[in-house]
Amino acid sequence: MAGKANEKIYDYFKSDPIILNGKFARYADDMWVQNRIDDRSRFEKLVDLYATAAIIGFRKGSRLADDKMSDDKRTIPLDVIAKGHYNRLYTIMQVILLLDDSRGLEAKEKARMAFDGGNKTEKDYTDNMELFHSYARGGLEHLHNVLVRRPVNPDDEFSDAKIANVMEFIKNPINNDEFL
Repeated sequence: MAGKANEKIYDYFKSDPIILNGKFARYADDMWVQNRIDDRSRFEKLVDLYATAAIIGFRKGSRLADDKMSDDKRTIPLDVIAKGHYNRLYTIMQVILLLDDSRGLEAKEKARMAFDGGNKTEKDYTDNMELFHSYARGGLEHLHNVLVRRPVNPDDEFSDAKIANVMEFIKNPINNDEFL
């Protein structure tokens, strides 16, 4: 019984903080400013940006490996996730686990991973969290390309880059990387 008390419980978004590394931390910095809204901010909270990025990365089918080439890091601590963001992140995780076909899993196995609240193995937990994070990184890059890097075009309705890029994203949210 004493051994069980020391075992780590692998529970999505309750076991480890979310860490954005390298270029993904820099992408976040370009779209979010901690504790305030300013000219660069597109999101009030880093956790909001990350949740949105996971959905967009999944919709685009864009998964990216982590970038640990620099020491740049941004962290979403567990206490932030627990204060009102856990259910949203967990629901997004469940949808990704159910609908992702990249790993060739049977529907029964996908449903087990998405809905089995029991203890997960370390491998299942690590693989599933990496799947989620890889989609979030793909979505971060897409959002950065569309909302930050996209140049204003003469055909844009607005001349302000922030407004023009948000409007372009609204018009064509998933497939608007043509300018890159």
